[in-house]
Amino acid sequence: MSRGGQVQIEAVPVEVVLPLRRAILRANLPAEESTYAQDGMATTLHLAARAADGEVVGVCTWFPDPLDGRDGWRLRGMATSPQVRGTGVGARLLAEGLAEGERRGLDLVWCQARTPAVGFYRRYGFVTVGQEFLAVHGIPHYLMVREAQPGAVGGGP
Repeated sequence: MSRGGQVQIEAVPVEVVLPLRRAILRANLPAEESTYAQDGMATTLHLAARAADGEVVGVCTWFPDPLDGRDGWRLRGMATSPQVRGTGVGARLLAEGLAEGERRGLDLVWCQARTPAVGFYRRYGFVTVGQEFLAVHGIPHYLMVREAQPGAVGGGP
């Protein structure tokens, strides 16, 4: 697949993101481990990347969530199928979520990134805050934050 151009990014119901979220982020765990309290909120945005054949090859979830007393736009559940990694699908999902946060006037974006994904987020203006920590199920993560960068939503290399 070429540089993520052969996928459509679209807002979808939570049921569309759950299978890939579970397969990539919570494999071999009970299904309820793949759901978030914010999944059903009206302010939550679920994005999916669909290949030309309709297969969901990437997902992410975004919702308003304060951080350190500031209004924040939080990213959770970012996952891409192994066959599309490195093709730009993740970057396109991220760009769409960042753009929606800007439209909503949220100038602080944050996530808890798995340690191997830190480099990806850094390419798009995120910085690590604090030390590595163990999140759910002992998986190493970093808190990452991105300040508003009007006009730079595409970010990246």
